[in-house]
Amino acid sequence: MAPTFWLDLFTGKSWDEFLAAGGRVTGFRAGRWRIVQQIKPDDYLLCYLTGVSRWIGVLKAESEAFHDSTPIWSDDEFPCRVNVQPHVVLEPEAAIPIRELRDQLTIFRDLSHPNAWTGFIRGSPARWRASDGQAVLAALLEASRNPITRPLDKAKLERRPRLPRSSVDSVPRSDIGEFEGEPESRTSEEQYELIATQIEPYLFGNRTSSTALLAWFLEKVWRLDAPDVDQAICDGGGDKGIDALVVDPDLQEITVFQSKHRNTAAPSQGDSDLKAFVGVAAYFKNEASVDKLLASKPNPELTRLLQRHAIRDKIGTGGYSVRLVFVTNALLDDSGRSYLDARSNQVPLLDVWDRTRLTSVAERTQGPTLLSETVSLRTESDPLLLALPDDAKLAIALISGPELVRLPGIQDSTIFDLNVRLGMGRTRINKELDATISDTAEHPLFPAFHNGLTLLTNEIDFRDGEILLADVSVVNGCQSLLALYRNKAKLSPNLRVLVKIVQLDQHHDLVDRITYRTNNQNPVNMRDQRSTDPTQRDLQTQVRKVYGRELHYSIRAGEKRAAEKVLDNALAAQLIMAIWLGQPWNAVRRLRLFDEDYHRVFNRTVDGHKLYVAHCFNEVVSKHRGQLRADLESSFSSVRFMIVHLLAQTVRGTELGTRFLDEPQLWLPARKAEVVETLSELVSEVIESINFYVDDKEEHDGAQFDPKVVFMSQQGVRPLEYQVMQEFRRGQRRHSDFGFQVPPA
Repeated sequence: MAPTFWLDLFTGKSWDEFLAAGGRVTGFRAGRWRIVQQIKPDDYLLCYLTGVSRWIGVLKAESEAFHDSTPIWSDDEFPCRVNVQPHVVLEPEAAIPIRELRDQLTIFRDLSHPNAWTGFIRGSPARWRASDGQAVLAALLEASRNPITRPLDKAKLERRPRLPRSSVDSVPRSDIGEFEGEPESRTSEEQYELIATQIEPYLFGNRTSSTALLAWFLEKVWRLDAPDVDQAICDGGGDKGIDALVVDPDLQEITVFQSKHRNTAAPSQGDSDLKAFVGVAAYFKNEASVDKLLASKPNPELTRLLQRHAIRDKIGTGGYSVRLVFVTNALLDDSGRSYLDARSNQVPLLDVWDRTRLTSVAERTQGPTLLSETVSLRTESDPLLLALPDDAKLAIALISGPELVRLPGIQDSTIFDLNVRLGMGRTRINKELDATISDTAEHPLFPAFHNGLTLLTNEIDFRDGEILLADVSVVNGCQSLLALYRNKAKLSPNLRVLVKIVQLDQHHDLVDRITYRTNNQNPVNMRDQRSTDPTQRDLQTQVRKVYGRELHYSIRAGEKRAAEKVLDNALAAQLIMAIWLGQPWNAVRRLRLFDEDYHRVFNRTVDGHKLYVAHCFNEVVSKHRGQLRADLESSFSSVRFMIVHLLAQTVRGTELGTRFLDEPQLWLPARKAEVVETLSELVSEVIESINFYVDDKEEHDGAQFDPKVVFMSQQGVRPLEYQVMQEFRRGQRRHSDFGFQVPPA
């Protein structure tokens, strides 16, 4: 039987302490107990040093998992333990950098960005693929026989991992998922520069650096559209400490923002600004305090915001809560952290986003880039060169098919990173393209009936009948170029393609406009257009980091995947609408979900953990479709989201269930088995109630009652929901443990 491999993370300090204690016991945090129990004698534990990103050894398990609190480590108890025998142990200087194994490890394949592999080393223990484990083991055995000394950054070796500030019971979690494990290896200065690069496109007009930072934050983190960002910002003289104001009707929340930008990486963020900002909350205590704010002559932007959102009335109803969000590109210092901890349970909630938290988002939401290659293309006609606004240029030329298939990045799709979708498979259009390319008589006519390709580049030059490009990406014509490449043996010089090449800075807003408009002329839906949206890239990265071995979150057609299961974002949007927005009748209106409802659906509270919950709901409901009446089972697609919604309502029937839907990361992935078992029990009850309700309605209303139609409207769902919840409450009265009772991990 092939051995089982597990990831075992160490810091330089915890590794030294492990060895000092004899090197015979490894340990993990209490919340990992369910996973630690899966480690069996003779399993291998691959020891990885965070901070320096190196493999340092292999341990062989000699016992089942057990609990023990005997002191070994100083930074944590790590009470979930396993007896081990060191199999390979290297000195830190001889440890193997993980990037040296990039050609052998599957975690480096199909990366969305260069550091996406770090998602596989963000928590331990974690089961590793046998092929990856064998590759690491073989490399370590070779290194033990023939050690190679490599320079080592002692500061990185001694770096302690950043632990989440929030706890299960006391501190409200962030709305944007933050994941445990090794941060990408950036110095504080590199983090500062990354954020500076990200906010640069937002620095225009009369915006200050602080305003640009806030605009970037509102778009990338708070997930507002650019026009909504402009309307939310009121930074400037007379802003009363309020740099932006956002009202969320779904969450019934008023959020007040303040932004502080530092011009260098050195200054830290203390508590004085935070204390002053908390004082702003006094303006939002009641109607009289809002009147006082208006009477204090705030700047016109803030006045209009307060009036447009009817803040006075919303505060007066008592139904809206207030949240304070402080954004800074500085690092929070000890005084800032102490102040934040001291008021962790106070109202209003103070949420601080400092450089470390912003870096995490900046890394996840970085846009796709041009393929870094120098390309030469021989033209079949004299290029037409046009000057465009803002120093952009456009070249138009006919280029032969044999020349185009020489472009780099076609086979691995990297040249299509900016395209809204990848290869679509054997569709009707692709079959017709293949047929045209196969018919040499059609080749001379190709530019007459084909739309052509659109390429982006950072620089265009011309030399001896060639166009020279510095970096390149295909933003329109992916299917055509793939068809040419697929049939390259059948190409002739007579097959020419009209090619438009646009030179511009890849951070230019023309990138998004060209990508959108060149694809908008073709049958590409809004879901495709959103595929390069930073929110979708962020969510895809979050899912990959925690659930990537099991689930792939698909955001554009034709993506390659390594995970066993797929949740595409179109289905995810429908599930979110049913579970968290409570509107299953709108879940079936798919065109709206990526258009006018897009920012309601993929709001700032949706993270990778909630997408995994949506996936679990969908799987559980789908597996129980056979319990439905025959007519409902045959019309499952019409009633699925109604069932998902009713299941969510029953989960909310307990305090633990409500918390699970709000903060699923406290349960998942550790307690997935118990969660799925409970969901299965609840959905069986829900379906039984549905069947009974339909039977009863048919008996009274006869053929006039058509559940397939009725359950697609709010008026049809509400009476059924009332009956389902009545049955649920009866169950709670009969059995005290009825409902969602799974404790957090």
